[in-house]
Amino acid sequence: MEKVQTFNYIYPSKWWRILVIFLLVIGILFRVVNIEKKVYWGDEAAGSYRIAGYKSKEFQEFAMQGQVMSPEELQQYQRPNSEKNLRDAINALVGHPEHPPLYYLIARFWMQLLGDAVITPRSLSVLFSFLVFPCIYFLCLELFALPSVALMALALVAVSPFQILYAQEARQYSLWIATILLSSWGLLRAMRVNTKFTWIIYAITLALGLYTSLLSILVALAQGIYIFFLESFRFSQKLSAYLLASLAGMLLFLPWILVIIFSEEENTGWTKKPTPISALGKTWIFHLNSIFIDFNLTFRNKYLLLYLAVILFIGYAFYFLWERTPKRTWLFVWMLAGVTFLALAIPDVIIGGQRSTIFRYLLPSFISIQIAVAYLLATKITFDFRQKWKSIFWKLLAVTIIFAGTLSCFQVIQAEAWWNKYREYYHYQIAKVVNQAERSLVICAWFDCMTLSHVVDYNVGLQDIRNLKKLDRVGTSFSELFVYKSKVSLEQLLKNKLSYEIEHTYYWQKELTPTDSASATLWQLKKKN
Repeated sequence: MEKVQTFNYIYPSKWWRILVIFLLVIGILFRVVNIEKKVYWGDEAAGSYRIAGYKSKEFQEFAMQGQVMSPEELQQYQRPNSEKNLRDAINALVGHPEHPPLYYLIARFWMQLLGDAVITPRSLSVLFSFLVFPCIYFLCLELFALPSVALMALALVAVSPFQILYAQEARQYSLWIATILLSSWGLLRAMRVNTKFTWIIYAITLALGLYTSLLSILVALAQGIYIFFLESFRFSQKLSAYLLASLAGMLLFLPWILVIIFSEEENTGWTKKPTPISALGKTWIFHLNSIFIDFNLTFRNKYLLLYLAVILFIGYAFYFLWERTPKRTWLFVWMLAGVTFLALAIPDVIIGGQRSTIFRYLLPSFISIQIAVAYLLATKITFDFRQKWKSIFWKLLAVTIIFAGTLSCFQVIQAEAWWNKYREYYHYQIAKVVNQAERSLVICAWFDCMTLSHVVDYNVGLQDIRNLKKLDRVGTSFSELFVYKSKVSLEQLLKNKLSYEIEHTYYWQKELTPTDSASATLWQLKKKN
């Protein structure tokens, strides 16, 4: 017999609705403040030159010729310009089929319309993040038919640190979050209303998700498993309608499927890097603890009890959901959370890899966790308890989670870099050193030249000398010479240009997650007397 909800819910009070509106305003401000302040990291820069219409090989050929490049020259390759048209942009995106084109093509038009500053593509991500608010609200109404849960989900998402992080990044992830919620809402509404129009809407939202991220395939898989289990594997009318709609969505995505099939590029090999199971487990724990509270802290064994308490709380939220809601509700949230994580984690454990340690890959799972926790908190604080202390406890817990999320977001918007910026974490520290000189030259790999161009002063030169045959004139027209990260370049200079020696070495290091750390070495050279 199917479980039914037996609570006597109270409609959200006026003060609770006012608080949610206040949090929404705060959440909007969090998303728009200081979006130009964050370091422009490698994936953003790589996306930018594809948006501009340049392929990786084109950019590398330019940067690795050995000439001194100005920040302006490097940024020209990361902006739409007259040299490259829309067709060039599409060809560049085809070279990286692991990133479907929807976000990048919209971003190209957006930059052509509003300008090519760093703030422009990030502002597009901010706009997409605003779509998350109505999407999660209506999804929760479809799941629970309870305004109190929908409002709690809004409150949690408004001050969610990871939602802020991806809202301020020139990447597709805020759009992906919106499409995950939108296709989920479309599916549930189609299942309930069961008209041709609603199934067409679902097919379109499914295609939008696929054109935003290939990992939407896992979202579609979760939705398919949900339907099959809900219909008890009977070939019902709803199951037939779902199969037709999902087939239509896949057919709409067929052009990009063909691109993937015929692509000769392999751009995801780094995700197969062998990772110890202990490091995988620590990273999973770290990520679960970063959903609601994130102060840019690293994993520490001394906080293990706190980490486990958070995991137990999340586990209880899913148990409570299973215990108190009908199958159509709890099964959907469980599938959305479990399928994505297991599809990435199982290969990591069995054959090796680090797919499940990439936070942004697990966004469907983390959204599901937010929904489950929203249901738990909303139910506990709106139910008319006979034991008043329980109501007070859950209200205090809800306020604590929201307050901690708000404090986390305050830190996020003020920081120059966060743990999700990886190798570019220390770029601002690098810039502070090299910008002090009247005219500095930084020698580094082409990839670092690309990202450093966004933080160093206009009079700083950037150069990749690894393919340069003659080193006799390197740095001669600059007052200060630096080598960043590239030991190969440092050895070349010290071996072939005897008039230089290391004057000072700057070193920074931080553990970001149990499987990733950021380190930066900057060598300052001087001429021998």
